[in-house]
Amino acid sequence: MELIEIKCEHCGKDIHIYDSYVKEHMYCTIGCLESSSMDNTY
Repeated sequence: MELIEIKCEHCGKDIHIYDSYVKEHMYCTIGCLESSSMDNTY
């Protein structure tokens, strides 16, 4: 298990997370997650 740095899918902020937890879309806060889901609604 290694700590890696990735970018928030919504705002681009750096996130430090274990490589075993990385998913397809990662967000730094619940706010970014909610904002991202609002951007994808039509």
